[in-house]
Amino acid sequence: MRKSLFLLIILCIVSVSSAQSNYRGFINSGYSFGVGEYGFDQWNINTVHGVEFLHNSLFIGGGVGFGVSTENHRLKTYSIPVFADIRYTVGNLKVKPYIEMKVGYSELIDEEHDGGGYNSGGFYFSPSVGVSLPVVRKTSVHIGLGYTYNRAIYEFSYIPGDGKTGSENKTFNAGGLTLSVGVSF
Repeated sequence: MRKSLFLLIILCIVSVSSAQSNYRGFINSGYSFGVGEYGFDQWNINTVHGVEFLHNSLFIGGGVGFGVSTENHRLKTYSIPVFADIRYTVGNLKVKPYIEMKVGYSELIDEEHDGGGYNSGGFYFSPSVGVSLPVVRKTSVHIGLGYTYNRAIYEFSYIPGDGKTGSENKTFNAGGLTLSVGVSF
C-alpha cells in the first residue's frame, strides 16, 4: 500500500512538471469533530498539488497533511496523512460547487503509546463536498464539509485477574465529521 501511494505521488509530481500551465495547488485547514467510540476532535492542515483537466473541471493530485488532537490537553495524538486527491468542479458558475475524495495512508502517533506500546495508522479516506469562490485569476477560496475515516491500530496493555501482563490489539476509526477552509492557486 505504501509503495503504491508513493508511486502515485511521484506520478503526480511528474505530471505537474510536464503540464505546468494546468498546475494547481491547494492549502487547506480544517477541524474534525470526532465520531464513534475512539474518534477524536482534531485540527488539521494539508497541502495538495496536481494538474487540472477537462477545462479545469477535473483535478488530480497528491498531498500530505498534519493533524493534532484538541480534546485532551495532557495527551496529544498526531496524524500524518499522505494521499491522492481527486476533485471534480460542477458547472462553470461564479460560485462553483465541487466534490472531492482523498485516499491514502495516515500514520498516527500518540504520546501514551510512543515507545511503550505498538501503535500504527492505516487506511485514510476523506470524501467531501463544498463550494469554491474565485478571488482573483487562478486563486479561489474553498469551503467544504466531509467525513474523514482514519483507521488506526493500538496495542493496549492490561493486567488480568491472574496477575500476568497481557496485551490486546484494537483496530478503530479515529476520524470524524470535517469542516475545512482553504485557498487554491
